[in-house]
Order: sequence, then C-alpha cells, then structure tokens
Amino acid sequence: MSKPALKKRDSSSSREASSKEQSPTKEVSSLVSGVSGSSSGELWTSSVSIWPEWNETEVSAEKWDAAKGAKDSKARKSPLSQFFEDPEGKVKIPAALNVHTWKRPLEHIVDKAPVVVENDSTFDLTSANEHLLSSELMRWIISEIYIVWQVCNRQAGEDNPLSEDATSSPWRPWEHIYSLCKAAKDHVPLYNVYGKYVVRLYWMGCWRKITIDDLLPFDEKNNLLLPATTNQSELWPMLLAKAVLKLASTEVVQNTSRELEDFSIVRCLTGWIPEILPLNPRLKYVEETWEYLKNAIPKFQETEESSEERSPSVDSSATRDSPSESPSPNNGKQEGSGPPPAPQIVVCASFQPLNLQEKKTSMLSQMADASQTLRQYGLCQLSSHSVLLTRTRDCPLVDVLKPPPVLHSKLIRTPNEINITDEPRKVPVERPEQYVRVASPFISFKLASLKIDSKTVSKPVGQRWHACTSNLASFLEAEENEGLDPVQHDVTHNNHDSLDATDTEGTAEDKRKDESVANDADVTDSSLVPEKETTPGQGVHSQEKAMLQETWVHMQDFTKCFQTLLVFHKDTSYRYQFQKSQFKAQDEKVRYFLSVDSLLPTEILICFSAMMHWGDSSHEQKDCVPRPGHLGVEPFSWKSIQAQFPLLTINTSSCKAAVLSLPPGRHVLRMHTRVQFGVHVQLYSKTAFVFGEEEEVMPHLEKESLRFCEQALLILRALGGMVRSFSNPNELPSATRTVEEAVRPPSLSKIAVREHWRVFSHAVYHMFCCVLGRKLTSEELFAVQTLTRDATPHSSNTKDTTHGVPEGWSGRQATEQEKQAATILQAGWKGYLVREILNAARPGSEENQKVAKTLLEMWASVESDIETHAVSLLRCMITNNEQLVDLYPCGGDEWTKITFTDYSVPVHETTSSWVLLFREVFHVPKAILLVPKIYSPFRCHLCVVNNDTGEEVPKFFNSVLPFTYTPNKAGYTFVAYTGETSVGGGTWRLRLIGSRELAQLAREGPASNFSVKEFKDYYLPNKKNIICRHAVKVSCAHVATVQFQTSKEDVCIKLSILDHEREVASKTGQGNVVIPVYCFSASDGSCGSAVEKAGVSQSQDGPGGGHEGGRGASECQPAQTHHKYILQAEVLYNSWPLDDSLSEFIQTLRDRESTEMRVFRHLIEDTPANVEQTSSEAQKLSTSKAAKTKEKEKEKDKPTTKAGSKMEQSVDESKPHWTLRVVSEQSELEQIEVKKDTERLEQIKAMKLAWEAAEPGRAAKAFHTRQQYLKKLRTLGEDYTLDLTPFIRRTSRPERLKDAVMEEEQQRERLEKIQSFRLYRETVLDRRRQEQEQTKQLIKEQRELFERIQEEKAELLRTFDQTREVIRIWKLGEQSQKRGV
Repeated sequence: MSKPALKKRDSSSSREASSKEQSPTKEVSSLVSGVSGSSSGELWTSSVSIWPEWNETEVSAEKWDAAKGAKDSKARKSPLSQFFEDPEGKVKIPAALNVHTWKRPLEHIVDKAPVVVENDSTFDLTSANEHLLSSELMRWIISEIYIVWQVCNRQAGEDNPLSEDATSSPWRPWEHIYSLCKAAKDHVPLYNVYGKYVVRLYWMGCWRKITIDDLLPFDEKNNLLLPATTNQSELWPMLLAKAVLKLASTEVVQNTSRELEDFSIVRCLTGWIPEILPLNPRLKYVEETWEYLKNAIPKFQETEESSEERSPSVDSSATRDSPSESPSPNNGKQEGSGPPPAPQIVVCASFQPLNLQEKKTSMLSQMADASQTLRQYGLCQLSSHSVLLTRTRDCPLVDVLKPPPVLHSKLIRTPNEINITDEPRKVPVERPEQYVRVASPFISFKLASLKIDSKTVSKPVGQRWHACTSNLASFLEAEENEGLDPVQHDVTHNNHDSLDATDTEGTAEDKRKDESVANDADVTDSSLVPEKETTPGQGVHSQEKAMLQETWVHMQDFTKCFQTLLVFHKDTSYRYQFQKSQFKAQDEKVRYFLSVDSLLPTEILICFSAMMHWGDSSHEQKDCVPRPGHLGVEPFSWKSIQAQFPLLTINTSSCKAAVLSLPPGRHVLRMHTRVQFGVHVQLYSKTAFVFGEEEEVMPHLEKESLRFCEQALLILRALGGMVRSFSNPNELPSATRTVEEAVRPPSLSKIAVREHWRVFSHAVYHMFCCVLGRKLTSEELFAVQTLTRDATPHSSNTKDTTHGVPEGWSGRQATEQEKQAATILQAGWKGYLVREILNAARPGSEENQKVAKTLLEMWASVESDIETHAVSLLRCMITNNEQLVDLYPCGGDEWTKITFTDYSVPVHETTSSWVLLFREVFHVPKAILLVPKIYSPFRCHLCVVNNDTGEEVPKFFNSVLPFTYTPNKAGYTFVAYTGETSVGGGTWRLRLIGSRELAQLAREGPASNFSVKEFKDYYLPNKKNIICRHAVKVSCAHVATVQFQTSKEDVCIKLSILDHEREVASKTGQGNVVIPVYCFSASDGSCGSAVEKAGVSQSQDGPGGGHEGGRGASECQPAQTHHKYILQAEVLYNSWPLDDSLSEFIQTLRDRESTEMRVFRHLIEDTPANVEQTSSEAQKLSTSKAAKTKEKEKEKDKPTTKAGSKMEQSVDESKPHWTLRVVSEQSELEQIEVKKDTERLEQIKAMKLAWEAAEPGRAAKAFHTRQQYLKKLRTLGEDYTLDLTPFIRRTSRPERLKDAVMEEEQQRERLEKIQSFRLYRETVLDRRRQEQEQTKQLIKEQRELFERIQEEKAELLRTFDQTREVIRIWKLGEQSQKRGV
C-alpha cells in the first residue's frame, strides 16, 4: 500500500522589507506537498502530506461540501453520513485530558443552532473551561489568545485615537477560520453542516492552510475537552484550538513533566518571532534583567492616576529599535493596509510547572520558594502559563505626602531609649523600588478541585503528551488559593515596606500568614474595574480590562518565580530579511553562510524552526529519543581550517529565536543546522547582510570592506586638504598634521615611522601614475616629492642608463676611488634635492607656487573618482608593507577578503573504477596563500605537487590544506581523480581561493580528454614480494599519472618509478596508490637489446639504492645517454596472504611462468633419436642469432602485447589480481609505450643460447645426463643417503677448547680493564677536587667584592649626608639673614 511521502527540496528566499505593505508570506519559498510512493529510495513516508502554504485563491475556491470534495483523495466519506472527516485523523489531545467520545456540534448543541462566532466584541475563555486547566497546553492556548487580543487591540486603539473605526479592525481570533466564505478582509466564517473548516496559522516560516473537521472530544462526564466561551454555541475556540493542537503535535517534548517546551501559540497566531531569554535569580543578572525590561516596555510615571491605562506593549521609543526606523503610528490610519500593526516588541514571561518527580533537594527548595512567592501574587505554580509584562515601576504607586511642618520647639532631640536584649537585632533589608506589572487571566483564579493521582504513569520521553506522577498524597488545588482575594484591597498597600514584611520565616499557622501577606500585596489595579459609561473610542478598552487581571511583582520575586522571558519581535520592524527552508529525511548537517559588513555594531535576530515529528511515527525506533534541532553560528574563513568557538547556539524541537551581536567590521559566519525532518531559518536585521550558500556569499567578499574604504577615504581626503592648502601658510601646518595622524598610527617607533612614511610616499606616487595613465614628468615628480617630503627616487620613474655606458667602462669593476667619488656626487645631489624640496614646501616662495599649481592640476583627476583612488592608495601601501594591516582598524577585515577563480571540466559517463579528472600546471608570481576547493557530483581526491621538489602539499583527509605557495621554476601541478565504481556525467569544478592574487594557469584552458593504458593480471607471490614490473619508453618528454590498484583493499603496496634501477619516484598506500604526476625523459639513443647486454650487466628485481620521494612533473633528469624506466609494484609487510584454496591456481600460474622461461623445452617432448637433430637446430639458431636479434625482439614484443590484452580481458575478478594504469593526455598518447618488463627473461634465454652456441649439442647432452642420474637414484631405493660433506663450506672460525693458557689470557685482560678503570677514576676525582677549590676561591672573591662595594656605598652616603648638612646650614643662615633684614 502506497503512502504519501515528502520529497526532499531546498528552497530559499530573501527580501528587503521597507514598508508594512509587503506580505511576508509571499516571499517564503514554497514547500512540497506529499506524493504517493513506496519505493526503497524514499526519504521518509507519512500518512499525510505536509500542510500547504496559504493561498487566498485556493481558499476562495475551496469545496466546502464534503460530498463534492470527495474527489480529493484526502477527503473521505463517513459510512454513516456525509460529514467531512479529517484525513490526518483525530488530533492528539493532551494526556492530562481523557477522551471518552467524539461528537459533532449538532449532537452537543441542542438548544440553538451552532455558529462560528456570535459575540464579536468580547469573549470569556476562563469561566467555562475550568476542567481544562489541568492541561498545561490548554492553559497556554487560553492565556496567549488573551495576550494577543489585548496587545493588538490596545495598540490599534492607541494608534488611532481619533479614528471612528478604531475598534472596527482589531485582531479577532475567529478571523483565522474560514468556512463558506471568501478569503477576504473582515470575513465572517459561517457554520458548515458538513464539518469542514480551514484555519490560517503560521508554521515553519509562512502562513499555512490547516484543514480540520468539527469533531469535538468529550470526557466521561460529557465535558468538552477543547476551549469554549460562555456562549456554548460558538465554535471558533474549539476549531482554533484543534488547528493549534495539530501544529503542537510536531514538537517532541523531552521533559516528561511538560506538555510543551518551545512551541509558541503567539507565533502561530501572529507570525511574531519568539526570542527566549532565560532568567537568573542572582543579583547581578537581576540588575541586567531590570535594565532590559526598562528599555523594552513602558515605564510607569509617578504623575499617572491609577485609573489610567496605557499600552501594555512596547513603546516604539523604548525598544531596541531606533526611532528613525520604527514605523510611524500614522500608518495604521491607511485604508486597505490590513489589521493595525502590533507592537515592535511584546514581552511575556513564563514559569515552569511544579515537578513532583524532582529528586534534587536544592531544586525542591527552589520550587518551594517559587511556589510560595507565586501564591503571594495570586498565581499558582501548578498552573504554569505565560503572562504579559505591561509596565515597569521604580517609584511608589501613590505620591508620598509631605509631612506637616514641625514646630521649632519640638526639634530638640530627645534621647532614644535603648533596650538591651540577649538576641541579635535583625536589620531590615530594604529592597529597591523595582516592580513589573504582569497581566494574566489566571491571577486570583480559583481552580476547580485538581486531584493528582500518584498512580499515574508517565509516558516515554519520545511521545508528545505526558502525565505527571508523584509520591505525595493527593491534595486539592483550591487549598493553595484559599483566603486569597487581593482584589478587595487598595493599591496603596502595595509598597516595598509591606512586601518586605512578607519575607520573614513562616510559622505553623500557614493560613493566618497567607491572609496577612494577601493584605499586604496588591494583586490588581483598581483601574481594572470596568467603567459603566465609555466613549465609542474606549469601548474596547473597557471590555479588555475584564479579561486580564494585573498585579505588580517585585523584580527580585519576578526572577525567582519566572524562569524565561518570551520576547516577540515583529518582522516589519526589520528592513533586511532572509530565510532558507529545507526538508529532508536524514539527520544531516545543513550549512549556510552569513556575511555582514558594517561600520556600527550589528544585531541579527535569528529564528530557527525545526520539524522533529511528522505524521505516523511507527517507522521510527521506539527506544530512540530524537535529538532536538540544533543551530550553531561560528566564525568562518575559507583560508583556514581552524575551528572557531560558536558565537550562538540554539537547540529547539519547535521554534526559537536569539539575537546575534557583532562588533563593527566585516564578519563571515558559518551556520550549520541539524534536524530530523525539516528546517527553516529566518534572519532579521536593520543592517544589510548576505545569507545563503557559498555561491551567494563569496562574490560579496571580493570587494573591500567598509572600514577599509573609510580608512582609505580618510587618508586621501586629508591628503587632498594638504594639496589645496599647500600655498597657504596658515592652513598648511594643520593640514600636514591631519595627514600624519591619518597615515601614521601613534604606536609606531621613529624607525617604523620613517619606513611607514616611505611606503606612503611610494603609494602616492603610484596613485598619481595610475590616475594619469603614464609616468610622471620631472615637474610632476618634483611636486609629489615636495608633497610627501621624500627625496627617495622611485624605481618606476628612473631612466634606464645602461645604453649610455662609455665603451671603456663596460665589463669592468669600479675602483675604490671611483666609488668614493660616486658617493660624494650622490650625497651632493641628494643634499641639493632636499634643499630644493624644503624651499618648494615653504609657502610664499616662487617654487611653492609652481608646485601648488602642479598639484592642483594633478588632484583634479583624482577627485573625479576619489573612492576608487583612495582604495588603490591604501591597497598599494599594504601590498608594499603587509605589516601595516594590523596598524589600522580595518586590519581585522583583511582575513575575510577573498578572491577566487573557477576551472571547470566536463566529466563523461564511464564504468571504470578509477578516472583522472583534472591535471594542470599553475604558476605563482609571488608568495600567496591559496585554498583549492572542489565542487563535484561524486567523491574525488585532489593532490598538489611542487614540480621543482616533487613534494606534495599537505592534506587533511581528501582536502588540500591552505598553503602558502612560493614562486618556483616549474610551477605546481593540480591533479584530481576519483575512485568511484561508476561515474555519471556532469561537470567537475576546481575553485582557487586566495586573498588578493591567484595562481595562473600554464595554458589557456584545462584539458579534459585523457587516455589510459591499462594492464591487468593475477597476483603471484614470490620471495622478493614484487607484484609486477613494466617498462616505459617515450619519444620525447612526457608527463603521465601512474595508478596501481589491488583486488584486496587492505594490502600495503609500494609503487615506484625506477630509472636504471635507481628509484626516482615512489608512493605507498593500501589497496590503491597513485603517483600524481611524473615527467619521463626521452633517451638520446637506443638502449640496446637485452641479449647484447646479457654478459655486461644484469637487472635487479628490487630498487637499487634509490631514495624516497620523487621528481616533479617538469623537473626532468639531466640529459643521459639512455633512460630505462621501470614501473614496479611490490607488497609490503607480507600484507597479501593467500588462502590454501588458491594453491592449485597459484601452482598453475607458476607452471606457466616456468614454461615461459624454458628455451629448450622441445627436448622434453623429443625422443633420444632426435637429439642429434636438436643439436643441429641449436647450432643453426646460435649462428643466425647475432644477425636477427633485433627482428626477434620486435617479433617477441608483438605476441607479448597481444597476450597482455587477452589477459586483461580474461582476468577472473574473483581471483587475486591487480590493475596498473598509466594516464596521458589524448594528444600525447603516441609518445609513450608501456609493456611488461621481460628483460630478465630475455637475459636468461640469451645466456642459455650462448652456452649452447659455444658447444653445439651441449643442452641435449646435459638433459640426457640428468635423466640418467635421476634413473640411477630411482634404482638405489629410498634408503640411499647422499653424502653432502664434500659440498659443505666452513664459514666460521674453528672451535677451541678452554685450557690454562686461555684462562690466563682472560685473567690478564680483566686485570688490565680494572687498572684502566682505576686510573680513569682517579683522574676524574682529581679534576673534581680542582673544580671545588676553584669554586671556593670564586665565592671568596665575590664576598670580598661585595664587602668593598658596601664600604664604598657607606662612604658615599656619609659624604652625601655631610654635604646635605652643609647645604642645610647654609640655607638656614640665608633665611635668618633675610629675617634680620
């Protein structure tokens, strides 16, 4: 049976919202609805499709008749009626509510006809729903519907105080429901007898269409288990709650004591962005929270009357949004603009429910304190929900009356009576006036009897709904609220003195204490009492005041009772918005990139939505607890692989937002997400930023940063001011100081300042040359030197004097006198130039006027494009001296600047197990940092080889690390290959990433056609562990890539390139080895045949003293007479053992190899009568050997090649085998020849033929003699033993028995050793005694020196005291003389 499945799709969108009229839902990328399919390749299946995006046209054309809509496969008929049934099944009701039956509205409402909405001005969701308040989710739904109603409708009334229809367009919860109506503004949903309704809710980044039926759940007592108003015929609370429950079912709750964690009903109803901030009761964090709340919500003024009510939402001037960018209140008066705008920030708070399963004593103590404090303000910790924060207050509610004047006679202080007691006096702790007003529908709300059964068993963690368990006895919720009626008290009782009195320790009389506390703490304002007569513009206000009760909570109690702040942001207050969506089935990481460039601190609001549960979860493992969705933001650079600490981390199973704060400058961040099914990321900011994949972000990083441009403009504008005031003696000094302050940082030393100014003068000269497009004339050069006060000649403007050298001076060295004369001339000329520059820099002189005129003419060209020239000036300075980057504030942005180039090649479809994709040579002009990055539809490997040294650039797994490439002669070769079993067609792309400059390709474009010479054969073990040897011949210098592969993947092998048995390149690996690139050099002449060199030298099967490493692609060896290249593969560490089952197959291979090595194998087959004939044939063969050697070699080569091709075709893949590939470019295929190395075999055959040619018939005689000897051995029998003594060669010294002479010699040797050791020991002890005496003498001398220094110091002090006494007496004498005068 096929099930609808969700296909994987990545969708993204971005927008820049500059007005409120832009609809966010139009910019959200569309998601994919489910399609049928049951193949094994499905990502994940579900019984239902994902909810589609909201489309008003589709909703207007919706078929509300269930019978007519049955043609849709998702709508089915009930067997008893034509009522519409939800294809997704019945919604999941919280486990705290036990469903007994489901009914239609007509079965439940019998007195009157059901309607969706009847009273469109107010509603009451608390009176008729007391039996639902045991469910945490139901409490949150009710409270947050109230919060949205109050926030939006109060805001609408305050934004349009003079408008007649101020209350005609508030937010109405029933407008999210559509039935028998068009999708238009101010629509009225009608009751549908078929039971089909559509609800518009916000989920996963956009508004969605949620289709539901009107089946309602009931318990055993026939109580409705969905919220309802006091008017039982109204259906909108039930329908809205059913749709919300559908969205809530996608959250996986980890805490067994909770029914929801991060799921937000406010976001579903409004689309606001929920930022969750944890609260900490510590004093340090309390102050921070208080400062945040004072800036986020309105402040209570001391002059306000208690009956006045202001907006409970955030004032636009008090939020984090700047006033210049906050929407104007007048926008709400425009017609056709939709509902009135909600506040920019809405702040709520929530507290966790009482967890009776907690085992930690500290947590139980905190919960007890929080529960007691909540009761003081009319709340209960068992009924956790969200509350709205409306105001802050740092002053008394009522002005403190000034005391009457006191008579002067009563101002006389009377002594205070002191009562001495044996108990320490408690000093009262005064708490500051810091209060927050909270609004909730459950303040002082007496719940119905809530009985907690200790036998209730909680469900597993992975399920959606859970029930609480407890070992405590049952109790009634009403007991906690007994005696609390704070509405009866006056607001004047709510001051900090009365609240402090409630902080004393409790007594046994809990009831009396609670009553006293209730009398002290004011819970609600007197202004909440509805007014009898209201104006038309204030009607909504009076109705709202009866919905939410309000109370003032002290800040210290607030952080103790509430655990989180829920800050809802409105997306219309942010100008720049980006979002990305992706739905998949694997738990993979999805990466995005973020680039921000700003001169001011930046705040980015990141909203992360994760879909952790969807549809039928039967395919999931029951024991596996899904991990919550994860989002991490960390600094990133393509030029480094070093991991950075994350700046922001969000973990959620529903939706959560957080603010990312960044300092000024340019930042590049990488954002990675990990979810179960789907992810949606939204970013909001008032600063421009770029968000998306690499292809979207990297092009923006090629430009200079804003701080770099600002610093460059600062320098160039200061220089322009100096040019304009160059002839003004009053303004020139200040302009010069401005240039120096802009160019030279204050932290530089004098030597560094001189060098820094030289770099600046060179950059100024280079800028003027670029502006004018030519070299400067002598007048212009002198003007630039005068401007910069630098007489250093510029290399690009000096004249070439090599053509003017006299004939007698060419090719000779200057004498010392000539050098001294030249030095004197240069010093004289420099002194003259410096004097001229100083004279021209003095305002008022004639030279100064000429220089000023020249500079102004040149500066006119600079001002035409001052920003471009400013950037080039600062960039030239940094290029000439890279240390300047750290001296300017913009230095931190240089690490984020990149430039890149792509090189693409097509990949053809092939079934080969190894394919060479890319091989090109790049040259670098100077030392630059490069990072290669591959974009490929399949897995591949990249290697970079230094062609001068043959060394590879360091790698990390399959990626090449960022590396500083230095200039070399032959450049660097980039080689890419893949080892996939099958490669499909596509495009392979290499991207080179650098800071400013990149490597240059050696030719116009990369090659894409390669030819492969492939050799296959079986593996035959041998003593030397050599797998194969192949000879390579080239007609000219040829570049090739060599790859060797074994059928067993874990075999350690070594692939070598030998030249005359000397190793010139090698590589080791397991199962697969690649020598990326090697240049084979051509030989100057013929190497000669193996037969001719048989008696001169013999080849070796192993490497002959070669060295590790290899040569580069372009570093060919020096010209030699011959090059004899061998490709050799060998097994290392005996890592290719073969099973005994392959012994017969291996013996067959050995027999075939021995048969190939036999020259006279015809003797075995011939009879003894043919021996003479065989001898004559051998003589003839030896006679014609010398004349036909080359022809035989050619004839032997051809059969060998054919045999190789046959072997390649007939290799059994199940047997141990190997594959050798030599890859060249298609155009150079004919330049290389590769064949099996048979030189050793040919040498053996040549030696045997030469042995036979020396004496014809020798082979036949030897064969006949051997046969006779074997026949003789067979006749002797098995007991015959061959005497091998004559054939044994002694290699060691003869054995000698120990006698008296040997014992005497050994004793003499021992005594000599002992005597030598004693002499050495005495020498060491004498030297040690000498060193000790020297040390004592040195210590004595140091002490004497110290004593002399102390004596001299004391003498100096005495002399100083005497001199000071003489001076003092002289001064006193002078003073006495003055007094006498």
